[in-house]
Amino acid sequence: MDRRDFFKCLAASAGVFTLNLNMHCQSTVSAYNTLPKGTMPRKLWAVKITDKMNWYEKTFLTCFQGLINRKQTLIYLLHSEQDEFWLKYYKEAFGVDYELFDNVNIVLNELKDQIAGYIVYDPIIPHSLNLAATLGSINNAVPISSDMENSILYLNLKKIDDLRGRWKDMYKAYEWALDNAMKQCNSRVMAQLCVHAPHWPSSTFANRDYTVAHKELLRKIYNAYQPGTLVLGWHCVRDKEHEAIALSSEFGHYGMCTLRTANLTVHSSIKLQNDVSLTKRSLKKNELKVEDKVYIAYMTTDGDAAWFVQNLIHTDWANPLHGRFKYNWGFLPMAYDLMPGMVNYYSENMLANDFFVAGPSGATYTYPHLHPHPEYFLLLSKYYMEKCGLTTVHITNWHDRDWWQEVDLPKYHDLLCENLPNCIGYVRGMGESAFEKHYIAGGKPYIFCGEGIHKGSDIYQTMKDFIEACPNRPLFIYNLVNHTIPMDHIKKAMDRLPDGTIELVHLDELLLLIEKAFQEGKIGEDLYPDKEGLQKILAQEARQAWPAFYQELLDFKLQFQEGEKIYIEKISETQIGLEHIDSGAFLAFTTIWHAMKLVKLALESLGIYVNHKATATKDFMNKFGQLPDAAIMVDLQELWDKWHQKSVTFKEAQILADRMVKIAEHLNNQYLRESI
Repeated sequence: MDRRDFFKCLAASAGVFTLNLNMHCQSTVSAYNTLPKGTMPRKLWAVKITDKMNWYEKTFLTCFQGLINRKQTLIYLLHSEQDEFWLKYYKEAFGVDYELFDNVNIVLNELKDQIAGYIVYDPIIPHSLNLAATLGSINNAVPISSDMENSILYLNLKKIDDLRGRWKDMYKAYEWALDNAMKQCNSRVMAQLCVHAPHWPSSTFANRDYTVAHKELLRKIYNAYQPGTLVLGWHCVRDKEHEAIALSSEFGHYGMCTLRTANLTVHSSIKLQNDVSLTKRSLKKNELKVEDKVYIAYMTTDGDAAWFVQNLIHTDWANPLHGRFKYNWGFLPMAYDLMPGMVNYYSENMLANDFFVAGPSGATYTYPHLHPHPEYFLLLSKYYMEKCGLTTVHITNWHDRDWWQEVDLPKYHDLLCENLPNCIGYVRGMGESAFEKHYIAGGKPYIFCGEGIHKGSDIYQTMKDFIEACPNRPLFIYNLVNHTIPMDHIKKAMDRLPDGTIELVHLDELLLLIEKAFQEGKIGEDLYPDKEGLQKILAQEARQAWPAFYQELLDFKLQFQEGEKIYIEKISETQIGLEHIDSGAFLAFTTIWHAMKLVKLALESLGIYVNHKATATKDFMNKFGQLPDAAIMVDLQELWDKWHQKSVTFKEAQILADRMVKIAEHLNNQYLRESI
């Protein structure tokens, strides 16, 4: 893939749909409600999905579900135990009856007359599935693979269209769709639905019922849609999350991860009978007392994802220690419209020690600082936060093209205070750092994530080291927890720390305590003013990470030294090799990305914190400029700065890569060998 054409290829590889409401969708779309809904179901036909079904059969069935449910919310697919849970809950809480079907053919036979036919997509161009789904939504036809055509003959469906041989490649296919199908669609909602089966995350077939039901067009050019468009689905196997979200953000669009989220046509059709609130109490700052303690607020991540809302009931929510200590849950405010019945469940079943936080990044997942008008998204967040009764928000402003951590935006605090005035405070940082700025003076606190708990973390040692490195008291730590970490692991680690000097708090408590401590003169705006111990931790972690990274560079060297032909063959064997790869651009991009990490680890090994990549390159030259050919780092930074204006041959990229690896060898021999 030509990484220079990333902005062109990202949406093409994922696919983008638009939405058009039809007469059967009884919903009102306003400035704050772009999500279409179907009719409230009275009885559902629940169909069991078995492992015997392949990806293409599941895609067919999910699209069939969407076509039926846009007329009357009827079909519910049972993929998992979570689906069974919500089916039973809807019966208990909303009186939605259901009938179970083990044989899918019974359902297909019974309802086949409600669709006009089918459209065959081209297996040579997998993206034609997305076009078949779009055209099928417009023409009330279900998409099928050519291999499946014989297997559905018994349904006597009419062939509406056959897309085989229609287009030369995916670019031509999506360009045709933009010119010919978008006129029949609305640009308020789109989706990224992957076609790279069996590679992750092609499981996004699960939410095709919603995209088909509401006539969505898959498209590659975000510019075709007005700002404020909602992007359902998820990025694909060959795209990085931060690149994908950053791109949609630059066009003012809002991301929503619906990966593995089934039955959205049903979930979105549930009608709430009463108001809901995910905050059951109101804290007052003057009733809180700031002591010389360590205050920690743990929040689990991925709350912005629809799949997290759907699956939480069988993960930490079902943990035996749920409710035994104060814990903060990231939550998707737009679930109020997309999954209202689930919001109702959490509102009814939350415990005293549960606290819900909006985001990241507010209403849903985006990087608002990249938006043409970030205030629009913040106002949308205010609307949905008030609907859900949320009082705190995690804001994410990532752009890892030029930054490792979040972008430092000194004026953003004012924007938050102006547009989210009802919040107790604001937090940021999807990574963690004790070196980033906090904004406390002149408004409600806006703080950065101090520490993070990841896969493989020794939670006890991580927190013990951090606390000991920060001697000031009171000490306040906002701590993000990867959603894969069971909450009982956190409780066990915390129980090992000294009793009476550490207190777990909810995020609103943490923010109010910080504000009060600042007003009482007990802290300044830097929550971690003594950096000596933190710098030692930074250097230690960088040196621990160096050996594995250095070995990765040596393996990388073996790849590109074998020549262009073998390099491409090996790359094409991986998941990234699904479409054409420009060997020079791909090798140059990979070299630049490795160089950035090299610069970061080298500086951090000296206890020097870095965030902005161009600035870090300058710092690297100040510290390591005496190394032979250290200027390669400047050359690579300049190439990155002009990435879209230059082209690189494989031979040129090979020379750059070789020079970069040699710097790593010098660093290893002269500074970091003891890390191995």
